[in-house]
Amino acid sequence: MRRTLIAAILMGLTSAVAGATVTAKLGAGSKLWIEGDSTLHKWASDATKLDASLTMDGAALASGLSAQAPAKLTLDVPVKEMRNRERSGAMDKNVQKALKADKYPDIVFDMSAYKLDAAAGTISATGQLSIAGVTKPQTVVAKYVQKAGRIILDGEQPLLMTDFGVKPPTAMFGTIKADDRVVVKFHVELEPGAGAAKTGR
Repeated sequence: MRRTLIAAILMGLTSAVAGATVTAKLGAGSKLWIEGDSTLHKWASDATKLDASLTMDGAALASGLSAQAPAKLTLDVPVKEMRNRERSGAMDKNVQKALKADKYPDIVFDMSAYKLDAAAGTISATGQLSIAGVTKPQTVVAKYVQKAGRIILDGEQPLLMTDFGVKPPTAMFGTIKADDRVVVKFHVELEPGAGAAKTGR
């Protein structure tokens, strides 16, 4: 009888751990920005706000990542919160217009799977990237480190605006034209916590 009771308790504990889920949110140091070029000069726009949430099977964030436990991550960038580093309001408006911000206010990446390369210290995340109403599959590779229970990711992703139906913005009656190719760069800090978190650069 005693052995049966102990076995039942152990099975219950095992089931509870197996069914555990950990959530994570963005740390305050997280940032994302877009760099590009034009016929006049290089440019960059910072995301002053980011929303993100991660849900992972397991009891802890770091151990779940090491075990490559199933996880879902959503990263949301409000287009109207992008700010040009030259503090050009006209450039901000041109970018918002090109990205159809009134109709599609957010750039969203929904991760469906990831692969960890511990030896190389990299992680590749596969998911769907939605920009200006167009959604395409995307795989993003980032360097990662684990520190004090957090996961820190650094990486960059080149994109062509026209792949998402976006016409590169222009200025000065079309005399200044942005290049089609842009590079999205990011420093993301994920820390234990429930729900989505907002952060600004």
